[in-house]
Amino acid sequence: MFLKYLISLLLPIICYTQTATFYADSTDLYDMTGMRKEVYNRVLQAEWKIKGKTLHYGSKPLKVGVDNKIDTIFYRQDKNSKWHTLVCNINKADNFRFLYNPCCGGFNTQNTSGNITGKVKFSVTGKEKENTYLGVLDDAAVILSDSDLELSPYCRSAMHPNVYNISIQKIKYCKDESNCNEKCINNGAEIISYIPISQKTSFLFLPLSDEPFVIIYDLKKEKYKWGSNLKTQKK
Repeated sequence: MFLKYLISLLLPIICYTQTATFYADSTDLYDMTGMRKEVYNRVLQAEWKIKGKTLHYGSKPLKVGVDNKIDTIFYRQDKNSKWHTLVCNINKADNFRFLYNPCCGGFNTQNTSGNITGKVKFSVTGKEKENTYLGVLDDAAVILSDSDLELSPYCRSAMHPNVYNISIQKIKYCKDESNCNEKCINNGAEIISYIPISQKTSFLFLPLSDEPFVIIYDLKKEKYKWGSNLKTQKK
């Protein structure tokens, strides 16, 4: 009985101490901007809002609670830029570092294991045989079927920031049209040319671990759920 009582006292404390730490690294930032003061000053304006707290390059690290709910981080590149909503899952007590990307602007994200690569697993139901749907992760895509399909960001510059565009699109194949979109499929072995008919969902994804982000989508009901720890029904 005493052990149960002790656990009941300690459990809230343990849960409360499960936090993730975020910081924006300003080390060598002046050198990374080519020692151009105007660029450096603009980069310093970058801003993140995480669970109601604000982070800048060189500011004090933020500690936020860990849970299994979908989170959003708001980010803008400078004070004249629009805010972007980044979908993520802060579900592990880890240290996350934001690093300025001198090649393409924006930022890269690292955890204690190093660089993070975004992956997504699509699981769809209610698919009509006469329609074709595409799951997209930046420049990579997969034709959605009744099987779970995992997608990695191939055909993508290694210099690009690791914030990803994810979408599910209803498409038709291109023939001789001039306004076709193109994506890599089959691990980059092929190119698919298509015209989007409608977009079922679209968002920016910020991976905080290497485990796939799961999207379970009912195409008929147009309802979905997503997260890093979701279990699909399929095999």
